[in-house]
Amino acid sequence: MGDLYKKLKHKLQLASLFDIQPDKPAGKLGRGRIKTRNGFKLSQFWPKGREARLIDALASTSMFDPELYLAENADVAVSGMNPAAHYIRFGRREGRKFPGRFDRDSYLAMNPDVAESGMDALEHYLRFGQFEGRPIEGRRAPHIANDILRQSALGRQYFKKFGFTENGALSAKQVNAAIRNLICDEVYLTIADVRPDVSIIIPVYGQLPFLLNCLNSLAAHRSRFSVEVIVIDDVSPAADKVEALQAVPWIRYKRRVENGGFIDTCNEAASIARGKYLVFLNSDVRVGDGWLDELIGSFALFPRAGLVGSRLFNEDGTLQEAGGIYWKDGSAWNYGRGADGNHPKYSFARQVDYCSGAAIAVPVAIWREMGGFDTLFRPAYCEDADLAFRLRDAGYQVWLQPLSSVLHYEGRTHGRDVTSGIKAYQVANTKLLESRWRHVLASHRPNAELPDLEANRLGGERILVFDALTPTPDQDSGSFITVRMIRALQELGFHVIFVPQHGYRYEPHYTQDLQRIGVECLYYPYFTDASSVFADYNNVEYLLGYRYNVLQPIYDDARRMLPKARLIFHNVDLHFVREQREAELYGARSRKIAAANSKIAELSLIANVDCTIVHTAVEAQIIRENMPVSNIVEFPYIADPVPTDVPFEQRRDIMFLGGFAHTPNVDAVHYFMEFIWQQLSDRLPADARLLIVGASPPGSIRALANERVVVTGYVEEIKGYFDQARVFVAPLRYGAGIKGKVIQSLAHGVPSVLTPIAAEGIGLESGVHAVIAGDAKDFIEAVLTLYDSATTWNALQQNGYDFVEKNYSWDRCLDLCRTVLDVADKTWIARQETTYLAPLIEKVKTDAQKAQ
Repeated sequence: MGDLYKKLKHKLQLASLFDIQPDKPAGKLGRGRIKTRNGFKLSQFWPKGREARLIDALASTSMFDPELYLAENADVAVSGMNPAAHYIRFGRREGRKFPGRFDRDSYLAMNPDVAESGMDALEHYLRFGQFEGRPIEGRRAPHIANDILRQSALGRQYFKKFGFTENGALSAKQVNAAIRNLICDEVYLTIADVRPDVSIIIPVYGQLPFLLNCLNSLAAHRSRFSVEVIVIDDVSPAADKVEALQAVPWIRYKRRVENGGFIDTCNEAASIARGKYLVFLNSDVRVGDGWLDELIGSFALFPRAGLVGSRLFNEDGTLQEAGGIYWKDGSAWNYGRGADGNHPKYSFARQVDYCSGAAIAVPVAIWREMGGFDTLFRPAYCEDADLAFRLRDAGYQVWLQPLSSVLHYEGRTHGRDVTSGIKAYQVANTKLLESRWRHVLASHRPNAELPDLEANRLGGERILVFDALTPTPDQDSGSFITVRMIRALQELGFHVIFVPQHGYRYEPHYTQDLQRIGVECLYYPYFTDASSVFADYNNVEYLLGYRYNVLQPIYDDARRMLPKARLIFHNVDLHFVREQREAELYGARSRKIAAANSKIAELSLIANVDCTIVHTAVEAQIIRENMPVSNIVEFPYIADPVPTDVPFEQRRDIMFLGGFAHTPNVDAVHYFMEFIWQQLSDRLPADARLLIVGASPPGSIRALANERVVVTGYVEEIKGYFDQARVFVAPLRYGAGIKGKVIQSLAHGVPSVLTPIAAEGIGLESGVHAVIAGDAKDFIEAVLTLYDSATTWNALQQNGYDFVEKNYSWDRCLDLCRTVLDVADKTWIARQETTYLAPLIEKVKTDAQKAQ
């Protein structure tokens, strides 16, 4: 009864907080009263103090962790502000991570009515959802289509606001009201009259309601690129009143002399464009969040790109096109049409046959080199596909960037009847395109044969990459290595498919970072375990697994279901060595047993895979001492020097870096504080601080913070902290593998003092590249010597840069990746011969002996 009483009391407290009234009539979402599933009726319009009520409601729930919020936001901790109040007033608008069990995207995906309403997800949950029993937990799934649903709802609201209909004529009053709206409303795009980054070209022939709807979405769009918006009118009928757009100051309106069709209209607009990039945008679209940044940003990611296109969605959030496929017979498909746009196979950047011209970008120099859209296809249709084929023929690439999303009201411009009007040219021009590019199409598959493989025909050989979680390269060095190796595999021509084995979670920021660069990421609910992955990707060439506790449990299924795949094990560090050292340090018998079990499992896996990657010669030697294997590749690290212009004299602080989900880092900081910092700080200048930088510090680490000890929690950019530091410290007492923090300090030009464990396997010479100190007393003296000597400091900084350049360069990384693949191939072939050929040879020998 006690628990029941507490729950009822809490519910009544919330009822009072939110003015829940038990006996009032119910209404619809967004007006009047809302009937909830538990019998309460909740007032939608709060009395005065709405923000205060939100703060109190958030603070009263168990899903918000105030300590975690303070740990991850040092500025809030310093301010002394209530964490719940800060999050409600500032944090959620600034995009700060929610510290606990609530995910905006998941909530919107599970509650499409909330997504369509446009209401803030957290506010809806606090005001309504928690009383209605709406769930907030569960593995995250991507919800890219949610923004499209929001745009769809905004479009309907816009049409309703001005009384527009899809095909009805507009009155002068309606047009003037919409134009005033475009003039008076705040425009978030940066409009540049001279040398904009981007020229957005919108060709139009009538259909003014959809054009105004498109411009309404552009006015609310934010981008880091400056733009000009060119509306070019292909002599719309006077009744459509398109010329009224001349009054809008942020639009360049141009009316052509005579009607000529889509191709001539676009070519003419491009000839007067001032931007470095041309973006062709249909008038019957609304653009999604991040649309322009993702579209134009892709040219920096893919230097050989000549054209990048957006992913197109229907009004109901289903996919309209994720790039196009051209088949051997010249027919074309909108890949993914009508499918779930959140599915992994439609959600990563990839090279495509073409992108529909509803939303495409081309660098102006390349556009001019190509001569624009070919007038052979006048007045319209297939000109976008032909441009894509011509670009590839000239050595450029054509990319789909799915993170650039557009709602396309398909068929509003030219209708859908291919037997009449402009649309009839689609049939004729398809035949013309097939005739022109028949020699290229000959290598394509027949119509409808294996569309998923055909859609990825330009992607290269496929490699599965399994890791425990989605990489967070800004939080830990292991993730940094994973991402760099993925990039190296891509540069070698591979299509990378990434699997977060421990959870199959979609992480909105980090998963998108991989998808943006062309990595196919698999996640819940589309994939839930390794067997479901192997069933769909059973013809991959390689499987690369990080960490033995990831690869070992799936090894047997991988060998059985991926018979031709070469299995590569990247151990990150030898787990059993780290566990043995930890057990010795703490003298725990249970840890010794755990380390022994890890040793058996880890070495068994190394014995069975086709290649094992280690980071140090020390680890390679340990493996060889325990097991006679030859298929090991030493792959130290991947890093580039990060030059700094902050001299010795302007630095004051001591710095430690490390993710605190890794227990050796927690131990290192406590050891440093207990045995080193107290004596060291007394001999340093009074303004010298200790910077403890790294994600997820536990309470015991956060409690160390004071006026001379800064515990930052997660930081997005570490260079600023390195630039404040005069000496970097790595007081590790146990661990294994290469220590990424040490390489980062060398790369950022901050000389280091290291324990032997921290320096292990890197090949550093003490006094030349860093200072290696064995005990606390030596450590203190080494820090002070380095802190006080500009000559020594400058020498170590330059030697550190040289060491990184020599040992961890990108070219060396590519060479080592090639070596790994070669070793895996040779081992796999040898094992196949041993398994299948050796018994056959033995049988032939036996038969021959019997015959004698």
